[in-house]
Formats: sequence, C-alpha cells, structure tokens
Amino acid sequence: MNDEDEPVPGFTADIYETLDRGNELEDYRGKELEKRPDMTFRPTGRASNLPGKRHWGLFCECKRIGPTNVAATYCKQGLVRFIEGKYAWAVSVAMMIGFARDGYTLPETIDKHFRRKNSPTYNRRKDKLEPAGQPSQAWVSVHERSWTYVGDTGGAPGPISVRHIWLPVPG
Repeated sequence: MNDEDEPVPGFTADIYETLDRGNELEDYRGKELEKRPDMTFRPTGRASNLPGKRHWGLFCECKRIGPTNVAATYCKQGLVRFIEGKYAWAVSVAMMIGFARDGYTLPETIDKHFRRKNSPTYNRRKDKLEPAGQPSQAWVSVHERSWTYVGDTGGAPGPISVRHIWLPVPG
C-alpha cells in the first residue's frame, strides 16, 4: 500500500488505511455472529450515513474451489452471506475470492451452478456472471436483498454487487 510505484492501481495508503482479518461483526439486525468476513479493506475517512466504520469497507470472503469444495459450497457458505445481510449489509459492493484447482474457472463453474435445476436463485438480477472490466479476470453478480434494516434506520438495503476473482492453485 505504501509502494510509490503503485503496483495495484488505487490500492494505496491514501485510499485504504487498514486491512482487518476475520473480525467479528454484527449482521443487519445487530446480532453478533460467530462467522466473520475473511478480510475487510477499510478506506480512509468515514461515511456519515453509516452506523460506524466497522461496517464500512470492502468485505471479502474467501473459499477453496475444487473436487471437494464445489461451487455450491462457494455460493451457499460464502456468496449467500452478502445477500442475507450477514456481511457487508451497510454497503452495496463486496468481493468473493476463490482459490481454484485446475479445471475450475470463472465464469463457467459458477454459471453452471446457477443453471442447475435445484440451485437456489440467490436473488440474481441476471442468470450469469458479467465481466467486471477488460480483461475479464474479475466477474460480477448483482443480487437483490429482501430484508429491511431494523430500528431507526428502516428501509431496504438495495442490491449488492459482488465481484468474483478466482486465483489458480496447483491441483
């Protein structure tokens, strides 16, 4: 983050101040959860409309993908946490990072899971992942969130855009 050459554009100490790993947070109802987002990148400053800096950031969940950890696990034990308001409930963008074995690729593996007859809908706006830019190393899915905020906040959270990045690991 402090490298002057900026190897990852936008990932600088001017924009991000901390990286939290596995910190416990409350869900949208204010309930403590045992499960924690794997990483949260905290930007500098503070958003005045959020309940606190703990709920402001880029929340990332990581999962292994392979013969014993299939796309269903990635979605049911990762992606769904963003949709149900367990993670990233105060923001509209999140990230899933997959560590994928040979033969498991984006977007094919997830799109195949989405198309399965008994697969949950995950409240998707589109039937398949869309490229998040060019070249398409990151893919995005947009999901409606059907819950509403509790207490004085009230209202609906709106959709969440989840970026998917899969990093290859040797099989």
